[in-house]
Amino acid sequence: MADMVKNYYKLGLYTNDNLKVFVQAGYITTADFQDLTGGVYSA
Repeated sequence: MADMVKNYYKLGLYTNDNLKVFVQAGYITTADFQDLTGGVYSA
């Protein structure tokens, strides 16, 4: 699931807010969030 989320984000189909939801749901880690967005995750 994490790979799909990462690919969709890179395609512009998901936003940073979408990624925050995926972190909360446990689909991606906070480290994944930081790698993808370049920002620090904060709930």
